[in-house]
Amino acid sequence: MRYAVIASGFALIALVLRAFVPRPIRMAGNGDGQLMTCRFALDHLQSAIPLGWGQFVFHPVATTACPHYPSSASIFHTAAKALTPLIGLPSALDLRFLTAIYLVLIACVVGLIATFTPLRTSGRISLAVALLLVAADPAFLGYTASAYGEAAGLLGILAAVPGLILLRTPGPARFVGLALFTTATALTVTAGPQLTLVVLPAAATLLRAKIPTTRLPSRLLPALCALVVLGTAVLYAHRSMEASATHADAYSAVTSRTLDGEQAPRADLRRLRLLPHFTRHSTTNTYMGPATGTHDPQLGLYSGSLKPSDIAAFYITHPTRIPAVLDDASRDMMAGREPLLGSFAPEGGKPAGAVENRVAFASGILESFRGLGLAGLVGLTTATTAVAMAAVRRRPHDHPYRTLALLIGYLLGVSAAAFVPAAFFEGMGPIKHSHFAAYALLLALSVAAALALAHLGQRLRRGLAPSPHSEPFRV
Repeated sequence: MRYAVIASGFALIALVLRAFVPRPIRMAGNGDGQLMTCRFALDHLQSAIPLGWGQFVFHPVATTACPHYPSSASIFHTAAKALTPLIGLPSALDLRFLTAIYLVLIACVVGLIATFTPLRTSGRISLAVALLLVAADPAFLGYTASAYGEAAGLLGILAAVPGLILLRTPGPARFVGLALFTTATALTVTAGPQLTLVVLPAAATLLRAKIPTTRLPSRLLPALCALVVLGTAVLYAHRSMEASATHADAYSAVTSRTLDGEQAPRADLRRLRLLPHFTRHSTTNTYMGPATGTHDPQLGLYSGSLKPSDIAAFYITHPTRIPAVLDDASRDMMAGREPLLGSFAPEGGKPAGAVENRVAFASGILESFRGLGLAGLVGLTTATTAVAMAAVRRRPHDHPYRTLALLIGYLLGVSAAAFVPAAFFEGMGPIKHSHFAAYALLLALSVAAALALAHLGQRLRRGLAPSPHSEPFRV
């Protein structure tokens, strides 16, 4: 464990320098964050600042009824709010304390990965550095200093990596891995409605796991944990469907992607529970101003009536729209950082909308494939899958490479589970809501690269090793 503490310390130093030097960075608000801080009666005092700026401090304000917006991120908001009085701001919330909490947890996760990944020391360190670069990428790091729920979801996806590794480690470490993986999954699926489907690859992974005990069947404990995460996801999905933001997002999904800009038949609009005049909102989203569908004065007549099943039925009867939607969603997923939300506070000395783009190595990989759209995404996923399949070929069940191959499969499953809702059922901030899928894919690419290099190094060592039957070299 001393090695894990040392690795976590180095990771924390790197993350603190990345997030706070030369000036603190964050992800500017678009109104979603206030949906969660409202429960604490907190908001920005200067609410009229441009969208591209973001303040770090939420102050107490007079508030009425708060919108229903459940998220596991509220756990971390509560902890940061408890720490904020240390700087003389009672009852306020300073997002820099929220960043510090997330950075400590991310560093601990990276330390576990650097310690327990079943590779040589060089491979473990390389993988830990690669995953740290993903976590520190400007496309994702700014969420740690925001009131959004994205940071909790990203942390849960990353924390599942050492959880799954420990779950496949012999001995008592399996119990630690089971607890960590279950907790990380619960944190992920309750971070936001976009992540509810992540429960499917997580439950499948748990149902495949075995934890031998003296009195219980080896698959019983993992199966019970699978039931826990499934139940958590179902309860959260039921609660989130009641949120007004979910209904607005469904309508925005219809106007920004489902309708293709052409005159939609009245029957299709009726099936989507929209009035005929909603065709004028097609190919728009909420960031485009008050003319969008979610600002339509007649939207209230249909509030809560549009269901995901209605959107799914539309695509079943209009399958020719699916490739175009997938291609458009793939480009959003590989777009890198959300360009509409700035990185700095008004006092940061930067203009509104200024975006911090240092250390964009990970998101830069995806951006280089963005022009290919769906073809580029399929190519990256296929290459990553091929590495995992090659790793398990002709290797026993307990081989370390199989653990990493399973980890790749899980992360690709998480990416797909996060990609589908963002592509078909959401329209507000499509790039922002695609970051979960991009994050999981980049983690899978990092593991696949480490696995491929380890396999190549093993083959090179075998090739350079002298054969026991070879004659010694004589001068």
